[in-house]
Amino acid sequence: MARRGRDARARRSGRAPARRGRRARDRPAGQCGRRVHHRAGQGHRADQRRADPINAALAGEAIRALGQGLPTVASHAEDIDGRDRTLYGAYLAAVSFASAGSAMHHKICHVLGGTFDLPHAPTHATVLPYVLAFNMSHAPEAAGRIAAAFGSSTALEGLQQLRRVLDAPQRLSDLGFTAEGIPEAVEIALAAIPTDNPRPVTRENLSELLTAALNGDDPHTLVSATGATEGDPS
Repeated sequence: MARRGRDARARRSGRAPARRGRRARDRPAGQCGRRVHHRAGQGHRADQRRADPINAALAGEAIRALGQGLPTVASHAEDIDGRDRTLYGAYLAAVSFASAGSAMHHKICHVLGGTFDLPHAPTHATVLPYVLAFNMSHAPEAAGRIAAAFGSSTALEGLQQLRRVLDAPQRLSDLGFTAEGIPEAVEIALAAIPTDNPRPVTRENLSELLTAALNGDDPHTLVSATGATEGDPS
């Protein structure tokens, strides 16, 4: 009653009544998710990633939990422990993503979904190993953390093993993408990928990445042997 009285007096005086902010737990989860993805979609080539030790640790734990939980759910959908691990990993991944911001993989998938109407989740699942292979030799510490989280010898090996277990999609061509769309996708994505991507991104190597993902080629063909000494993007 007291607050209602204060609001009424404020309206009569021409002042807007004070409003209490909504607590995060009161906001619909979908609303929060849309905000995160909207902000990520506003990026341009001048964006810089916001990676730090905290979101890196969260990402590593997310990979570990998802690597354990997803295969269990895939084979036994009602398994409570598998569901718990998967939801735990998904939550940590979302927190890490919201903190660090989107980078090359997400920017490419935004272009493929927004411009060519490819389905969201299968597109991300298809492109991910190619971006990992593209960047891993230029980000050895991150690649080492990913490998450790998977319990594998390399980051790419761990991801590919998980993808085999889950029967993940293999080719963008299966999702409706064609070679004719690659030049347009490259032009749009180049303007969105952060300039501090671990490996310099050019029209040529981005075209190679999308071609490999289109055809389902072995992602290992994209691993750079030159590491951090590769030249600047043109």
